[in-house]
Amino acid sequence: MKLRLLHVITTLGRGGAERQLVNLVCHTSQEKFQHLVVYLHPPHDLAGELREAGHEVICLDLPRRAPWLFAPRRLKPILRKYQPHLIQTWLYEADFAVRLSTRGLSIPIVNTLHQPAYEPETITAGQWPNWKMQILRQIDRTTARWSKPLFVAVSETVRDSAIKQLSIPRRDVRVIYNAIDIDALKTSPDEVEQLRAELELPHDVFFFLNVGRMAPQKGQTFLLEAFQIVVNRFDNAYLGFAGDGPMFEELRKLTHSLGINHRVSFLGRREDVG
Repeated sequence: MKLRLLHVITTLGRGGAERQLVNLVCHTSQEKFQHLVVYLHPPHDLAGELREAGHEVICLDLPRRAPWLFAPRRLKPILRKYQPHLIQTWLYEADFAVRLSTRGLSIPIVNTLHQPAYEPETITAGQWPNWKMQILRQIDRTTARWSKPLFVAVSETVRDSAIKQLSIPRRDVRVIYNAIDIDALKTSPDEVEQLRAELELPHDVFFFLNVGRMAPQKGQTFLLEAFQIVVNRFDNAYLGFAGDGPMFEELRKLTHSLGINHRVSFLGRREDVG
């Protein structure tokens, strides 16, 4: 008998947690595991990749604001039909949605923890209202207390933060580091030359690449300030950003104010990170 796993995540946009979910689902044995992936609302970017790999994907199309409040009405029928042996959640809104939808049910839950969300430094970097984060922290603590999930943290730092901020017993938190699909990093010499021509790069260039969402907590403004020092010392240093996000325009303007725009390329969302 296959083990039926239900994965619930906020969106299937291009992000770290979303990519980890896809890697996990697509690299486990289809003879042993049956995966159903449910996401609360768009974007849908990675849904096609999961479907092409033969997995069922459902979008609940919930409101973007506090979708977890509306989740039980849509999620409970899925639980009754699918009857999962285990539920894995990704990101706090999905955590809340599943905890509220499974009250009174004895389905094991695994919550994945991707960042020290309630630490002051994280709140400041994300430019989130402190009052909002404190309310979410209380909701997180309360719903975790009654649902008793197992937590999986992506690092020791995230684990320690969760133990402190959510009052989780240490025995209930495991650390499993993020995986990397090495096939996604493979490339050919021809592709390298095509990219060099596309970006009009000299052959002796030393190219730094930043891959990720352009958001305050990623620290890309610090990267640009550091890269200005590198540019002043080395004539062959170039920097590329692969990704998109709310800080795109701010980062682009910063390259001009630092006088390094001629050495920085914004590559947008890419399928050829390798």
